Amino acid sequence: MDNEVPSFFSQGPEKIDFKKLFGRFRVYWPWIVGSLVLSLFGGFCYLNYVDVVYNASAKIRLLEKDESEGIGEDVVKLLGKSSVNVENEIPAFTSLRLAQQTVKSGRFHVRYFDLGGFKEREVYDAPFRVLGDVALDRFAKPVSFLVNISEKGFTISNDDLGLYKEYEGFKVSKLPIQGIEIGLEMKSSVPVKEVIGTEFKVIIQSIEQAAIALNKKILVTKDGERSNVLAIDAESTDRRHAERMVDGLIEEYVKDNIKDKKRVLEQTIRFIDERFLYLAKELDSIETGKADYKSDNELFTLESYAATNLQDKREGELKEELIDQQLALVQLLLDELQQAPDSIRVLPADIGIESGGLLNRLQEYNSAVLEYERLASIVSENNPTLSVEKNSIQIMRKALVQAVESFQEQLELTRSNNRKKEERVGMAFESLPEKEQLLREIERQQGLKESLYLILLQKREEAALGIATLTPNIKIIDKAIAGMVPVSPIGSRVWAVCLIMGLFFPIGIVFIGFVIDDKVYDKEDLERLSPEIPTVGEIPFVKNYTYGQGVNDRSALGEAFRVMSANLSYAIGLNQNPGCRAMLITSSIQGEGKSFAAVQLAISYAGLGKKVLLIGADVRNPQLHNYFNVDKKEKGLTDYLLDGQEDGYQGYIQQPTPELKDNLSVMFTGEKSILNTATLFSQTKFHELIGTLRSAYDLIIVDSAPTMLVSDTLYLAKSMDHVLHIVRSGYTTKPAVKHSLAIKKQSEKITMYYALNGSSKSMKYGYANNYGYGYGY
Repeated sequence: MDNEVPSFFSQGPEKIDFKKLFGRFRVYWPWIVGSLVLSLFGGFCYLNYVDVVYNASAKIRLLEKDESEGIGEDVVKLLGKSSVNVENEIPAFTSLRLAQQTVKSGRFHVRYFDLGGFKEREVYDAPFRVLGDVALDRFAKPVSFLVNISEKGFTISNDDLGLYKEYEGFKVSKLPIQGIEIGLEMKSSVPVKEVIGTEFKVIIQSIEQAAIALNKKILVTKDGERSNVLAIDAESTDRRHAERMVDGLIEEYVKDNIKDKKRVLEQTIRFIDERFLYLAKELDSIETGKADYKSDNELFTLESYAATNLQDKREGELKEELIDQQLALVQLLLDELQQAPDSIRVLPADIGIESGGLLNRLQEYNSAVLEYERLASIVSENNPTLSVEKNSIQIMRKALVQAVESFQEQLELTRSNNRKKEERVGMAFESLPEKEQLLREIERQQGLKESLYLILLQKREEAALGIATLTPNIKIIDKAIAGMVPVSPIGSRVWAVCLIMGLFFPIGIVFIGFVIDDKVYDKEDLERLSPEIPTVGEIPFVKNYTYGQGVNDRSALGEAFRVMSANLSYAIGLNQNPGCRAMLITSSIQGEGKSFAAVQLAISYAGLGKKVLLIGADVRNPQLHNYFNVDKKEKGLTDYLLDGQEDGYQGYIQQPTPELKDNLSVMFTGEKSILNTATLFSQTKFHELIGTLRSAYDLIIVDSAPTMLVSDTLYLAKSMDHVLHIVRSGYTTKPAVKHSLAIKKQSEKITMYYALNGSSKSMKYGYANNYGYGYGY
């Protein structure tokens, strides 16, 4: 196939003839309108039957550690870069464990569907509620049943379970459903009269299945690249349901966060309580020993002795007491770390150790342990991420032990230096009795234990107060609010898509048909395919045309042939130059109307007073006898060429039209059939016949066979002066038109013309007329 540019491209794709384009599309307007109506109707059905989805959105801000502990936001900003890792908190919001807690608290595993409309619609606020703690196995299939509300009460049914039972009243303590214990109760806020006759479907899922479904509806994103704000969105067919899912998720996150903080503080209190018992025993022992020692040795206080030197000694002793306190606290923490070296558990966060680096390490260790426990509740023990987290905690624990031991060594070194200083001060007290020095040592130990007891008591009170005043690490900026306009489907977008599809789908199909269509439709197509060959006429398509009107034909068809005969006369010089003209009328393929055109042209020229001879040379499929209503077996061309030369041609020519008997003669195809017509026409007999006939007629018109089917026409053309090639609009292909140039290439002396048959301007350009003619070859 010769892929040509569609004819509405005038001189290439860059110049579009919109008039032609509109004209061709106009023919298909019923299909385009029908497609548009169908598409819009589909959009109407879609908007009325698809589930309407609403989106609820909330915003929270993750607080800095100091903010959540009471320090102002401005102070936190002054301290530098944010320490909040927002990316680590997003998986916490989307974790299955948190989703399960949200499902349990909001009872999202119990779903209600209203069956009162054209289709079932999920509702969050049903007029009744399901009672009982429903706990299905995680792999169990959902349980469903129908609830019909009548004047008497509830009617419960399930065809699959063979369940159908009517209850009087609007409270059922236990439903006869195997495996679960649930009941039904009408909400007190619902007027019973308003819901009588309604029917609902209840579906109960397992907590795990509902949590997975909830996670698919939740979207957590950062509100800005460097922002600590998270946007939490949820979609549902019910606005209140969407809002409750988001608010419930935030509430459970807050509870979970406070629970983690509470565990650390409770561990601190437990640790201090255990040390209280130990310190109480030691204090009792020291107090008793001191009293006994003083009683046995009759010792009294020495404040009045050497007041000037005692001040320096006391300062050294106080400093050593502080160091001993820190050493005791460090030893307690070290004992806690070494008690179970392979266990993973939180450690006391603040027991009075005065080392910022060590406290930071403790906080990092506890955060890692909490994250490990949170991850362990979600994934299996063999999960690679869990193993990596466990190894990281073990490494952090070893590093923490080393840090504690290092701090302990620093304290001992400081105590050693302080004791050396005390020795220098103690030179002044060498004169004191040895018993008084021993008493001082007892009192110093007593003071150390008392101060340690007071520090632990203070830290315990701080931890208890911390539990009572725990705050989450988030601040709710906006609670969940669902918009009044649904996010899906968007009506304007659906109508726009339907409008575009309804218009452009049929237009696209038609346009593709135009592009792949290789038919010839108008004169411009012919001129574009063969610009060197002129088109002398266009024969319109006329419905219900009555043949046989002859020269009196005043129809549009008859007028078109008269115009074409005038154009041909001027082109071939019929009126200007004397002598006979021999014209071959042919086409590319069968059914293009060449025989009809030959007959009509012959009548037109005869009506103008020209002596015309019409010869039927289409031996294989003769058609002229049908137009003149004569017998197909009438003698004609084949009879003359085979055995009629001696008798002359007059006996093979007839005048079938009485009104034109003086001007129109016809030599029909003949009675005898010939198998090898190419051999017959390639001989000189036909050429001699044409030469003989030229002296008797002004115009000889030869109706020949199609050029693409047989080679007869190529031999006949050698005896012709002109060739008129008939092209049928919407029927003849473009490659067939190019094939017709073979006749022109055979002889440069032959002039060739095109005539377009069956032209319909209403189809091409949108003009309204009644042109047309029905025929077939």
